[in-house]
Amino acid sequence: MRRRNGPVLSPAQTLTLERVKREVPFDERALAFCFFAYVPLLGRDVWMQYAPDHDESWSAYGVEALQSVLDLPISERARLQELLLASYRFHASVTDYGVGGDPRDPFGIQSGAEAERQAGEPWVTVVDPPARQEGEAPRVAMIGYYPVWEDEHGVFVVVRDHRLVGLAGDPTDPSVFDGHLE
Repeated sequence: MRRRNGPVLSPAQTLTLERVKREVPFDERALAFCFFAYVPLLGRDVWMQYAPDHDESWSAYGVEALQSVLDLPISERARLQELLLASYRFHASVTDYGVGGDPRDPFGIQSGAEAERQAGEPWVTVVDPPARQEGEAPRVAMIGYYPVWEDEHGVFVVVRDHRLVGLAGDPTDPSVFDGHLE
């Protein structure tokens, strides 16, 4: 896993624009604001990154998008695991891992819970939409992983307006999120 730095924010408080401006400095190396926060859906502290598009300051959009991940109910865990298992099955169907065994199941992942275990350490990222769209753009964050089945490019579960909506770049549903907010 890549080494990550940043302050740890107490889970007892909601993220607000004033709070993050006060507690989270801009990381010049990452070109983003980086911190750790407890994500109930994942049951642990998770590294969070907000990369502003137009300057080195927080926006209400960034705070709201990150908060949408913190607000996801634990009941969505099964959906998250289902998406990770779907990612694994897709990649296993199109990739020759050269590891022997069943080519449709090269890592022996049979369940969503196992897919989540083998997905590795999650992190959350938000990138600002273009400034002209900020007011009307959906609040999009991504929960990222570098799982054993896609450790080069990673897998990103899209959270849009407080809902898990799918996998970024999902070839079966490109409307989920293709990198654009329009």
